[in-house]
Amino acid sequence: MGEDEILAENAMKSATIRLLKNFTEIIGRSMKIDSHIYSQKELDDKFELTDRNVIRMFERISGVRFDHSKFKTRRAFQEYLSKYFNK
Repeated sequence: MGEDEILAENAMKSATIRLLKNFTEIIGRSMKIDSHIYSQKELDDKFELTDRNVIRMFERISGVRFDHSKFKTRRAFQEYLSKYFNK
């Protein structure tokens, strides 16, 4: 693998990480808009109903594929994501 390929791959990984961070910030902001303090159960329920769709949309846009069997909650997804990008 040449230096140009490595640089291109690093740039693509960086752009993918930034895009996903933007998506997670959007998810976080949407949770704060209605001034309701959510319980962990409500957050987990919300994850299955709305956040997972955002993740799937990100996968389609970026071409990245996640193993959805590895996470069922928002917290589990954040941990999975951290491990995924720090391979």
